[in-house]
Amino acid sequence: MANEIVTVGARVKYAFESTAGTRPTSGYVTIADVTEAPEISLSLETIDVSNIMDKITRYVPGRQDPGGEKTFTLNHTDAAIAAWNTLVAQADTKKDSGLRCWFEYCYPNAANSFYFCGTPKQIGNSGISGNSASTISASVVFEELGGWAAHSTQISTTDTAKSVVKSATATTTVSNAVGTVKVESSNPGVATGSVATTTLTITGVEAGTAVLTLTDENGDSCKVVVTCTAGA
Repeated sequence: MANEIVTVGARVKYAFESTAGTRPTSGYVTIADVTEAPEISLSLETIDVSNIMDKITRYVPGRQDPGGEKTFTLNHTDAAIAAWNTLVAQADTKKDSGLRCWFEYCYPNAANSFYFCGTPKQIGNSGISGNSASTISASVVFEELGGWAAHSTQISTTDTAKSVVKSATATTTVSNAVGTVKVESSNPGVATGSVATTTLTITGVEAGTAVLTLTDENGDSCKVVVTCTAGA
């Protein structure tokens, strides 16, 4: 069966280069309140190479044009405006050091993300219409195509499966988390968990199996399958 990619749960992220000219593979931050991300289409220009003997015009491929301005649509919230203004300010500062901003389109059930580089500009407004949600327009000047590549580094744990004894605890290390990490158990009657700094502490409750889902402030998540045993 084909793995159809859907946009449910998709996120748009950004990160700045730490080495000029090299796309970052980690440190991407989710842009909140995005309702629509621009298409990155590559229209192909053609070059006429016909000569006077040709009866039919001949062409060779020219440059591919991604378009110069890309516009995101965001829900109109104070938080969205503040976050985009922060992004623009960061981009202006980083550009003085030759460090560019990269954007990632991350699809939760896809093997890869899509990347492009661009300069974010000050936000505008999409206008006002009756009985509708207000949106804002945020533009990026396209600079470089990154294309499809592996997802950026996200939250992960050293162990994706862990055993714990009833009424005891077990731990595993959490890496690449952004901010506070929330832990949700698929079966709190079997096992629960909490994260402090970079450590996930798992507490066994009753014999059985549960899945702990860890989600950081960036919206990224990972899972740990926990097997709780009754012990001796």
